[in-house]
Amino acid sequence: VATGGFSTRQESLAFYHSATIEAITILFMFLSGVNFLLHYRALRGEWRCLWKDEEFRFYTAVCLLATASIALVVTGRSIVTTAGEVIPSASYLTSLRYAAFQVVSIVTTTGFVTADFNPWPAYCAAVLVLLMYLGGCAGSTAGGMKQSRILLLLRYGVFQVERCLFRRTMSNVRFNGQRIDPIVLHKILAFFF
Repeated sequence: VATGGFSTRQESLAFYHSATIEAITILFMFLSGVNFLLHYRALRGEWRCLWKDEEFRFYTAVCLLATASIALVVTGRSIVTTAGEVIPSASYLTSLRYAAFQVVSIVTTTGFVTADFNPWPAYCAAVLVLLMYLGGCAGSTAGGMKQSRILLLLRYGVFQVERCLFRRTMSNVRFNGQRIDPIVLHKILAFFF
């Protein structure tokens, strides 16, 4: 999956009216947002490397939480597909289908759509814009700031709060078991701003 690609149809993947095609596309969009080194290691038989990697777990959690929350907010509302089909009062499973597709497509910056999310509540728009900024994992072709940098910034923020409370605390921000040099954290912070 080209994570900057476009569909050959104006309606994008909604043209096919197929939940199966959407599910397969969601899977491969999600996988395309994962660090390619992890794919290489997994294909060599090191499947545990996926769950040992903190960035992959964070990426998975972000996608799952965003999907579940957007689906919850959209449940009971009408969903308009990009093919023009209107689904009045969508069930949670229907909302989950469209939310998952939009979340994974946006976090990986793939560019596919199946639903018009403009009429969705402002919460959904805010989450989708945040996901667009976060992007996929480092070492993938997905755009955005990358999940590892966001995770390190969150940990650095926690460290700064601890440092305010306990003055003698030493920097101990770790990523995948390795201590991160404060200079690297400052560079990530500069990149963020």
